[in-house]
Amino acid sequence: MPNPPFSCFFTNAILFRALFIIVVYGDLFMTTVGEPVVLPRSETEKIWVSVSEFRGFAGLDIRIYYNAGEVDWRPTKKGVRISLELKDQLIAAIEKVVAQYEAATESGDAGEAKD
Repeated sequence: MPNPPFSCFFTNAILFRALFIIVVYGDLFMTTVGEPVVLPRSETEKIWVSVSEFRGFAGLDIRIYYNAGEVDWRPTKKGVRISLELKDQLIAAIEKVVAQYEAATESGDAGEAKD
């Protein structure tokens, strides 16, 4: 089988590089709206809560960032992006599970699973 021409290799190299940039630096294509709310997690990690737009869709990002230097914080893969349309349902779900936990701890059933 003959070797592919140099131009084919060059095209594949460009496509690979473009894919690498999109995967590794995907947040370059995401526009954050406003300032993120930053919650402490540990000395080397923080939880960032932000609203951003990606491909025309607004979403709520909750992601762990790690300390990559003196002032440089970078995102990890640990996190979730939820459609902004679901924010009311998410808030209600958080309030519900916290209320269930608080009720269970008051009655002494905190370690038991509920159906």
